[in-house]
Amino acid sequence: MTKKTIPSKPGRDKPKTQSPTIHSSISSSQSQKKPLTPSPSRDIKSGESQPARTVPEIPSITRRPVPMQPVPGQISGVAGAAGAMGAAQAQAAEHESRMAFLNSRWNSVAGRASLASLYSGMDAMANQLNRLMTGVSDLRARGYRYGRTWEDQIASLQGEWARQREEATRILEDERRNLDTATYDIQNLLNRAAREPGLVTAADSRVGDFERNLSAAEQRVNGVYASTSRSAAELSLELTEAETVVEALESASFQLFPEESGLHVCEAEWFARGTDALEGMLFLTDSRLLFEQRQEVVTKKVLFFKTEKKMEQELLWYAPIGGIEVVGMEDKKELLKARKELLILRLEGGDAPQEVTLNLVNARNEDWARLIKRAKEGQFDFERVEAAPPVAAADAEAPVSQTPDAQTAPAPAPAAEAPLPTKCPSCGAALPTIYKGMREIRCAYCDTLVRLG
Repeated sequence: MTKKTIPSKPGRDKPKTQSPTIHSSISSSQSQKKPLTPSPSRDIKSGESQPARTVPEIPSITRRPVPMQPVPGQISGVAGAAGAMGAAQAQAAEHESRMAFLNSRWNSVAGRASLASLYSGMDAMANQLNRLMTGVSDLRARGYRYGRTWEDQIASLQGEWARQREEATRILEDERRNLDTATYDIQNLLNRAAREPGLVTAADSRVGDFERNLSAAEQRVNGVYASTSRSAAELSLELTEAETVVEALESASFQLFPEESGLHVCEAEWFARGTDALEGMLFLTDSRLLFEQRQEVVTKKVLFFKTEKKMEQELLWYAPIGGIEVVGMEDKKELLKARKELLILRLEGGDAPQEVTLNLVNARNEDWARLIKRAKEGQFDFERVEAAPPVAAADAEAPVSQTPDAQTAPAPAPAAEAPLPTKCPSCGAALPTIYKGMREIRCAYCDTLVRLG
C-alpha cells in the first residue's frame, strides 16, 4: 500500500505570536506597584505595531470606623418613660382646664339660685302700678282730657296684681328650696371632680340640668303676672306720650280754645316755598292741626364761628281738622342723611297754605295719616273724659227735697246744639265753608269775625 503525501499549501502555517514583554519597576520612594502595561506588538503579516492595551487602575479601599450599635432594651425604656410622663402632664393640664371652665360656669349660675331678681321684679311691678295711678292724676290736673278708661284699667290691674303676687310668692318659695338643695349637691360633686377626673363629665351634666331647671323656675314665676306686666307697659307708653303732649302745649306760644284738647305732637320740618326747611313742632288736637316754629337762628358770626343765636318760636299756620286732606306720603332716603318721612297735606278753612310738605322727625307718616283720619271722624271723642259740671254755690246750699217725685224725676235732657250760621250777621253775605273744628269764621265781604258754637 503506497502512502500519498499531500503537500501543504503555502500560507497555511501561521507563525507563533510572541507574548508582549511586561516592564515593571518598583519605586523606592513611593513603595507602590505600578500597573502592568503590555508592550506594543507587531502584526506578522503587515509588520505594523499594535497599540498596547491599558489595564484599569484598581482604586484603593479605605476602611471607615464602624459605629457602635445601641442596646434595644435601653432605648425603649427611656422613650417609654418620657412618653408616659408627657401623657400624664397633658391629662393633668386638660383636667385643670375643664375644671376651671366648669367652676366659672357654675359660679355664674349659682348666683341666680337665690332668685333675688324675681323678688326685685315683683317689687318693681307694684311700684310701676302706683306710678301709673300717680301719673294719670297729674295729667288730669294739667288738663289732659283723653284716656277715659285709664283709671279703671289701673284699678283692675292693681286688683289682679294682689292675687297674682300671692301666687307668685308661693311658687317662688317652693322653687328656691328645690334649687338650694340642688346647689349643695352640685357643689359637693364639683369638689370631688377636682380630685377625680372621671367625675368631670357627670358634674358638667349636673350643671347643665341645673341651668335648665333655673330658667324653668323663673318662667313659672314670671308667667303668673305676665299679662299684668304687658298691660302696665302699654299704659306706661300711653301716659308718656300724653305727658309729652302736655309739656309741649305748656311751652307753646299759642293758646288752645276753651274746649280744645291736645292729642299728639312730634318734631317736624316744614318745607316752605322760597326758604330753607323750618324746624318746629306739629300739633294735632281734637279741633286743629298746627305748626309752630321752634328753631335756633344764628344772628351773628365772626369768621366761621357762630357767636350769637336766638330761639325763634312762633305759630306759623293752623287748619281745622275737617279741612285737612292727606295728599301723599313718601319715604325718602338720601346718601349720608337721615331717612325722611314726608307727609303732603292739603289744608282749607284756616290761615295755612293750601298745600304743605312736612318731614316728620322720629315719627312715621303712615301713623300720622291714621291719626288725622281718626280725628276727622271723631273717633277720639269716645276716649274723652267728660268732667262733671261745676256745682253752683246756691245749688250746693239748697236743701235736697225728700219727696218721692223729686227722687224719681228724670234728669233734664241736654240742650240741643245751636245750628251753625250760614250767613254773616253783619252784611248777610254767605259765609265760607265751615269745617269741623272751626271755632270762628271771618266773612269774606265785610271782614266780620263770627263765633261758632
